[in-house]
Amino acid sequence: GPVTLAMMRGGFLVLDEIDQATSKVMCLQQVLNGKPVFLKKINQWVKPAEGFNVGATANTKGNGDDTGRFVGANPLNVAFRDRLSGMCFVADYPTPAVEKKILNKAMAVAGVDDAEFATLLVDWAGMIRKTNREGGLDETMTTRRLVQIAQNLSILGERTLAVELGINIYDEITREAMLSLFQKIDPANAPKDDTLGKAPAAATASTSVPSTKCPF
Repeated sequence: GPVTLAMMRGGFLVLDEIDQATSKVMCLQQVLNGKPVFLKKINQWVKPAEGFNVGATANTKGNGDDTGRFVGANPLNVAFRDRLSGMCFVADYPTPAVEKKILNKAMAVAGVDDAEFATLLVDWAGMIRKTNREGGLDETMTTRRLVQIAQNLSILGERTLAVELGINIYDEITREAMLSLFQKIDPANAPKDDTLGKAPAAATASTSVPSTKCPF
């Protein structure tokens, strides 16, 4: 299997989504201790070759999830978790510059060229993430969802509609808040220069003799 192959070849074993594993993952204790493993079926000891290492990925830090965002995430046995936590890297979202490159590339693959839309999406995501951190929104905006929204543009051809269908997965209040934020920064949704209800320009022009005539 992949564990023993990685050990024999001196490879890097990645335990993806480790917090979704059952208690059976405890069988890797010996491996994580750097000790040889005995395979009964072939009556052979497998020793870890030079370079062999183990890493794990997860959406939690091994303590389970109380938010409901990562359904199925299990608390890890403390003894097992301690064998993995020599170095713990916390991955944040890409920088705005990198995220723009990701979106532009995703749109290029989908046959769309709209660098302005990529910039708008990244700025919009930054606003959502900041609001989420401050407790104003229950949801945040992932890079993966931004990519999906960017690719929606190739199908729908309209920015706001691409955003709308990309965030319909959220509850109504969250969806409306996110959409409102996008509409505020999208030039296509900027307020038009409406003169309705304004006095005519001639009415406000300076004259030598003040007029008492109603300008309307």
